[in-house]
Amino acid sequence: MRIKDILSPESMIMELKAKNKEDAIKEMADLEVATGIVNDEDAFIKSIWDRENESTTGIGGGIAMPHARNKSINKARVLFAKSKEGIDYNSLDGQPVHLFFMITAPAGFLGGIAAGFIAGYLMVGLKKLFAKLPHSVEGMKPMLFYPILGLLLIAAIMFYIINPIFSGINFAITHFLNGMGTGNLVLLTTILAGMMSIDMGGPFNKAAYVFASGAFANDPHSATAAILMAAVMVGGMVPPFATAIGTTFFKNKYTLEERRAGVSNWVLGFSFSFITEGAIPFAAADPGRVIPSCIIGSAVGGALVGLWHVGVPAPHGGLWVSPLAGNIGGPSHILFYFLATIIGSVVAGLVMSFWKKNVKDDPNE
Repeated sequence: MRIKDILSPESMIMELKAKNKEDAIKEMADLEVATGIVNDEDAFIKSIWDRENESTTGIGGGIAMPHARNKSINKARVLFAKSKEGIDYNSLDGQPVHLFFMITAPAGFLGGIAAGFIAGYLMVGLKKLFAKLPHSVEGMKPMLFYPILGLLLIAAIMFYIINPIFSGINFAITHFLNGMGTGNLVLLTTILAGMMSIDMGGPFNKAAYVFASGAFANDPHSATAAILMAAVMVGGMVPPFATAIGTTFFKNKYTLEERRAGVSNWVLGFSFSFITEGAIPFAAADPGRVIPSCIIGSAVGGALVGLWHVGVPAPHGGLWVSPLAGNIGGPSHILFYFLATIIGSVVAGLVMSFWKKNVKDDPNE
């Protein structure tokens, strides 16, 4: 990836037409689609709003850093937009936003969070630095300094720091898994399934899936490869199911918004793609409890897959490919596939919910 791939004149809006937050996000999203950065505008906008609903990305001082990460994003890009009049963006300081830096990153969940925090604090630092400039150049800040220097520094950080770090992590993890072999199958399935929940779509998640799918592609008739595929599928289904279980049976531990999101996670858990990302809003709001809980539950499910030799000879499909589990070791393995998923999800849901503190809002509202 080159810096010019992240920064591009085509991804700049020098005068936003939008007058409110909703229209501003839509206008910037329109450009992301038009330039080929985003392939599904509705999904992308939903991700932006999911992040905004957790806490505003209006960091103050007239700056907002809306960002998203999901499968609708084709490649990393920093879009710059400027509003002369300013837009009410529910910023932390209550002031209107004039400068927008929309960050799109196909990197994983943790990488996206890191990039977002770094970019935000970078802009805060630039504002403090430029505050010492003479008043005569005040008008140049929003027109020149913030968009050009800000975008350049953000792109440099993503290119020279974020991408190399997470690429190196991905390589190291894959090398580690390749070195393990399949001698201790239960340990391997435990690790693979647990990795699916570490960053929910990031380097750990992708390395686990690529390792299992690579083994399956190398020998589609291998019983071991089918077991590895089952492990990553179970590991990927645990986070959405765990959050769905928690929000359904422990309502006093989750906000009204989280309980509503938990309903959709039932669907995501059963989905064709075992969409781990359904748990990302929960992990972003409370990473210290949600992520470890999901890792524990996924690891338990993966261990059971290895112990019971549950195999699924398919590279994708979640619970929808459960009938194929009967092709490895007999029809009874269909039941074991379900049991591994259920037990892992219940463990994660219980650990997460008992660990979390009660919320202040009324669970019956």
